[in-house]
Amino acid sequence: MFNMIFNIILIGIVAMVLLGPVYIRFFYRTSSRVTVSRVGVSELPAAAVHYFDKSTPDLEREGFSVVGDFILSGSIKGNTVYFRFFANRGSSDSAMCAFIVDITGGKKRVAPYVEFCTGYSDGSEIDTNNSKLPGAFKAVPEKRVFQYPDIRDIGRLYRLHVQAVSESGGARRKELPAAGHEEAYFRRSFLRDFDRQVEVGYFTFDPLSGDYRPTWRGAFGMVWRSLFRRPAVRGTS
Repeated sequence: MFNMIFNIILIGIVAMVLLGPVYIRFFYRTSSRVTVSRVGVSELPAAAVHYFDKSTPDLEREGFSVVGDFILSGSIKGNTVYFRFFANRGSSDSAMCAFIVDITGGKKRVAPYVEFCTGYSDGSEIDTNNSKLPGAFKAVPEKRVFQYPDIRDIGRLYRLHVQAVSESGGARRKELPAAGHEEAYFRRSFLRDFDRQVEVGYFTFDPLSGDYRPTWRGAFGMVWRSLFRRPAVRGTS
């Protein structure tokens, strides 16, 4: 019986490894025409507001203040990211509570998580999050991402971020988004992540459609990362 179960699991993994990249290569598209908008609470799903409001006091205890609520849309059909953005002016760190809603494939899925970010004037950054979603991107030195999907304690997550910044940040100058220009900052950050993946050969960019498309190398890399995810630390998101 156990041998049969193993065979079934093995067949499933092989199918994913072989068929998954084909689907990703030919059907996965991310548009560069992404929009980021500041919104009122009434424009957010009730579940997102509940998650944001539950997390806000913990972030405020760590020195973060609410900047506003935002929606990122237009990148992938059926996928919307709602998030509340926070700034810690004392440490020059930022944070966000994100609530991803995905309705692709006829099924609704949600993915809430908290992320801390320290950005630098040279465009590099260090991120720490507790997302349960596997990272799809190839590691790049300009963006270090530390992922702890099992840590729900926001204070502990932030302490891990501070430790990562202390060990990896060096003497670079920290930089927060300019007040009142957060939407443009988020859009640039989104596109910069994909441009870096183009540089390492994981994506190509089609200027006619404005879409980022995975290469075969990127498609196999995404499936591999989803199947054999390293538990704590990655080089990029």
